[in-house]
Amino acid sequence: MVALPCIECGGTCCTGHRGVLLDDGSILPFVDDRCPHLSADGRCGIYETRPQGCRDYDCSREPAYLRVNPRIAALLSVHGIPVATSSA
Repeated sequence: MVALPCIECGGTCCTGHRGVLLDDGSILPFVDDRCPHLSADGRCGIYETRPQGCRDYDCSREPAYLRVNPRIAALLSVHGIPVATSSA
């Protein structure tokens, strides 16, 4: 797994989901499809203590809508990961 620099994508993994699994097994629900810890500038407000579910998230394995995001596509390309244009 490639560790993509989280700060560069603007929080793509922190939007468009219903929530994230917390370390205690509960779910932190997203508000308006957005993590409540995501700042206005797209950075994680709890990055150093973020849950394992966030640490394990790999945007390169998500459906095509994330892969075609220009910021994600650029990061994947830099790391030599093929950019999918449709879900397989």
